[in-house]
Amino acid sequence: CTDASLAEFGDLLARSHGMCDAIILLLDPTPRPDDWPTAATSRILGGVTVPVQLDRDGEIANALGAETSGHVVLVDPKGAIRFQGGLTLARGHQGRAPGQDAILALLAGHPSTRTREPVFGCPLTAECKLEPAR
Repeated sequence: CTDASLAEFGDLLARSHGMCDAIILLLDPTPRPDDWPTAATSRILGGVTVPVQLDRDGEIANALGAETSGHVVLVDPKGAIRFQGGLTLARGHQGRAPGQDAILALLAGHPSTRTREPVFGCPLTAECKLEPAR
């Protein structure tokens, strides 16, 4: 799920041409599993360096209403949430989705009837395993 979500997020950033700032939240659970990443290192997505912030027990994600990995929140300069949801069409699948178009329209100052989109990822509160394709 993560690879598809990050690829679509990178595509969104490339298509936004610098119209927004971005940050990636990385869940930092307590207790932390042995194989869990402990460093919040920046990632390059869509040619943009995006800072990664550790989110202790998902407190920030929870405050923003995110329950699933890949949840994107667009906040305007006044702090109002303008969009929240996913950027993929299905779990683990890349491809242009309505969420990207809605965010780009909002960034360009156009109204969008889409302010929420479904998120196809893993629950932030439970372990997730991708089912093999049938």
